[in-house]
Formats: sequence, structure tokens, C-alpha cells
Amino acid sequence: MTNEGDKKSRFYTCSCFTTDNIFLDDYKLHVRFVSEHQFRLEYKPLLTRLGCVTELQFLDVLTKVSQEVDRRRHTCETSAERTAAIKNTYQPLHPHVYHLQESYLAPKLKQLVAYCSSSDACEEGLTELLEDVGASRVYRLPVFEKSFCEQLVEELEHFEQSSAPKGRPNTMNHYGILLNELGFDEDFITPLREHYLQPLASLLYPDCGGCCLDSHKAFVVKYAMNEDLDLSYHYDNAEVTLNVSLGKEFKDGNIFFGDMRQVSISETECTEVEHRVSEGLLHRGQHMHGALPISCGQRWNLIVWMRASQERNKLCPMCNRKPSLMEADGFADGFTKQSESLQNGFCELTLSADLLKSLSPTLPVTSDALLQSAALRPGRRCLAADIPTPVAVHVGVVVRLHLNLDLRHRAGHPSAHRHGRGQQRFEFLTSSLSSAFGFFFSFSFFFFFLSSSFFFSFSGNRSSSQAKSCWENIMSSTFRITIKPRI
Repeated sequence: MTNEGDKKSRFYTCSCFTTDNIFLDDYKLHVRFVSEHQFRLEYKPLLTRLGCVTELQFLDVLTKVSQEVDRRRHTCETSAERTAAIKNTYQPLHPHVYHLQESYLAPKLKQLVAYCSSSDACEEGLTELLEDVGASRVYRLPVFEKSFCEQLVEELEHFEQSSAPKGRPNTMNHYGILLNELGFDEDFITPLREHYLQPLASLLYPDCGGCCLDSHKAFVVKYAMNEDLDLSYHYDNAEVTLNVSLGKEFKDGNIFFGDMRQVSISETECTEVEHRVSEGLLHRGQHMHGALPISCGQRWNLIVWMRASQERNKLCPMCNRKPSLMEADGFADGFTKQSESLQNGFCELTLSADLLKSLSPTLPVTSDALLQSAALRPGRRCLAADIPTPVAVHVGVVVRLHLNLDLRHRAGHPSAHRHGRGQQRFEFLTSSLSSAFGFFFSFSFFFFFLSSSFFFSFSGNRSSSQAKSCWENIMSSTFRITIKPRI
């Protein structure tokens, strides 16, 4: 089903989806398959050491890998067919759980989000309100009311027992439900991400895309006796992950965290963390983790992989290469195409509120007027106000010796104020700057752009005519000043 939650951007999948990270459950191994010849050369010796000793066993592995590759190649078509069939045939037990309501959320979660919107919000202050579980930058927080978790699990069990078609969440989990196919994306997961999870991630994980999460993949996994018991060590196809325990009753099955994916497990001391029903664990997607086996009962978990196209467009987290994009439905794997031109955009200058007030005598408009006209948005730590270009340039000149200006273009995005989406970065470099100051530039260089020897960078090099066009677009546009209470 095409996600309605974000019609403003089109999302893509990296072509590595059909070749990389294919999980062989029998050998607890992720493999890459391009051809039989390549696969034999790369994996036959390793598989032999892992117990795949006969040619018949190897052919069985090859058959399973080929089937998985074929499944992935047809994912969009089969998912669309399942979604249509579910919509036409499945009757929900609890229709209300498909629409997020504040009453479903734990009071503490709403308090955390309110803190993120406060003027003094900072990472240190937020982490003091969260439970540190012992693993680096992994935080526990209440997410849902227990009564809602019970109803959600009842709905999921009702669907599981129905005749409606079902798709597996990924190659590692055999039992679970893709929530976009069931109809949860538009009115539940998207508002949960945008209004409640994004504010937290913006403060906790700004270095890995937490401030610009613009898509997700959400699914539920189920662990039970005679089904999936555990989950092998892995990392997620996400910038930030939320893992919420929904129930039911179970014993053991703790999650364990190692280090980031660049670190071998042999060099890692893992931290074991207990699941608590209705509570979630928030962590970086590239943080290696796994699940120990349950010993009895059933464990249902909601997993939300949150993606930031701004981060993953640079490097695909699954193949470590620049993404080669393929068209896909809905949020796909969270990649977007970089805009090749500037269109109807805004630019952004980041100033401190105190600095702006100290400069107010020099401005054509007062800082109080800017502050009063700005709108405080939920989950944002800043105020924003539009001012004409000449004022922005004037501000830039005044503060050039005091502030490193972060100038961003909101390329063609109607909701230009929303942090992160459609965001491109301009870098103005002059050959006269020493390497020590290469990335700290003054806004006053704008005035010398056409007469000086400048290198203009906008998502890669551009010709002089393109740079001139960008410059003209900038000067005719409106600037958005973002006034942050703290730097």
C-alpha cells in the first residue's frame, strides 16, 4: 500500500536489497548473492566450515538463497496484492487501534515530548529523564498504556488467525506482521513518529539523522515455543529504532546489545536488557543487537525502523555504497532522489535568541517582532520566522565575526520550516581561506560571490552557470531565521 503519510517525497530502495544481507538461518550467516559462480567462490569454504559439507547441502542453500532473491525482486507486487486482499476481506476486531490517540500513550512519554518542546531542552536534560539500561545510548521509556497493548495484541492475533494473506517482516523473523499492509501506517505509525518519536530522536541522536527522520518501516514480531525463539546478532536498516514490548506473558528472551556494526562481536562485551510490557527501547539502528531465546509463553514486539533520507542518501547502511535507487512503493527503504535544482525554497540561518536580541538595535525589524511572529512547533527546540532577504543579509553581516552560519536550502518542500526534509546544504568556500578555517565562513562573503574566486558546492560540484542560477535564486528568495534558545 502506498503510504499516505508522506506524499511530499517519493522514496526508493537501494538495489542491494535484491542481492545483499540474505540471512541463512541454518548457519546464522548473512550472505550476498549476485550469481552462482560468485556465491560458490565467496561462501563455499565458509559454509563448509559451518557444517555444509556435501554438494547436496550446498545446493539446498543455493535453492533457498535463489528463492529469497526472487521474493525480494517481486516484493512490491506481492505486497500490493496482499494489502488489497486484506483491505477487501479482513474485518478488524478492534478498529479503533488503527488510529493513534493520546489516551493510548503513557503519560511519561507525553511529558518527555513536552520537555523536548521546552526552551531549555537539551540532550543531557532528556537523558536524565530516561532510564539508562547500561548499553551505550540505549534508553528505556514508557510508550503505551498496558490496556492498549492488550487490545493491540488481540487485534494482531485476530489477524494472524484469519485467512488474509500475510508477509514476513524480514529474512530473520518468520513470524510477525507488516503493519503497513494491515493499514497502520497513515493514522498510527506516521503520527507516532512525527509527533512523539522525532522530538526525542532529535535530541538523543542528532549525529545519525535523529533530527530529520522522514520515513519508517514498522512491523510486529512474535516469539513463541515451536516458532521463532530468538534472534541472531544483527543491525537494523534504520537510523533510529524503537522496540516496544507488547506482551503477552513470557519468560526470558532478553535483548542484548553489543557495539556498533563496525566492531566485531569478538571484541565486544554485550549488555543484556530485560523487556518490559508497554515500555520501549530506543537505540541507533547501526547498534548491533540480538534476542535471547524465550523459555515459555509468547512475546510480541512492535519494531519501528525510522529512517533519515538525508543520512542514507550519502551511504546505504546495508551495502556501504552510494545507493543505487530502484522505484518502490510507500516509504520503501527511505532513500530519496537529490534535487537537481533549487525551486521555490527557503534558506535558514541559525542564530541564538540572546545574540539576536543583542543585535536588535542594528536590525530593520526588532528581535521581539521576530520572536512574536514565530511559531513554536511541537517537538522543535527553536522558533522560526520568515524575513525578507535584505534583512537576512544584514543580520549575516552583523554576526559574521561571532557565529558560524548554517545556511540550508529547503528545496521545493511546501512545509519548508520542517527540519530536515528536502534539506540541501550550501557551502561557500574561497581560495583565500586557509585550510584551518575552510568550513567556517562568513555570511558577508555573499557580497563578493560574483567578483571573487569562489568554489560553490551544492550536493557536489556545479558549473558556473548553475552556481549563478543558484545564487540568483537565493537572493530572490525568503530566508528563514531559526532562533534557538541555546547553542
